[in-house]
Amino acid sequence: MTFGSTQFFATLLAAALLAAFDPSQYTFYHQSKLRKSYEEFIGPWPKLRGGALYSHLCEFVVSVRDALARQGAPVQDLIDAQSFLYLRAAAPDSDHVENEDDHPASG
Repeated sequence: MTFGSTQFFATLLAAALLAAFDPSQYTFYHQSKLRKSYEEFIGPWPKLRGGALYSHLCEFVVSVRDALARQGAPVQDLIDAQSFLYLRAAAPDSDHVENEDDHPASG
């Protein structure tokens, strides 16, 4: 096992423990699910690693939680904000809006 993968797993473990301890301040870490929303909202993925990256992503999720709360969403903790980000990232691209002409009825 290399140092990079050891550091990655250590970050995952620390994130899981912190998020379980206090989900109002810490979030679970799933890079691929967070990355799409981060890049759409903020820009390029940060060139940080380990704890520095995790801390930066917690700040990002906190800012999303705060923005959702300002708009009246019933967010209680970072799990709610992260769930929003996961669902948003999983949604199909919104560049193309489908209408009835996109799917002609077969006859």
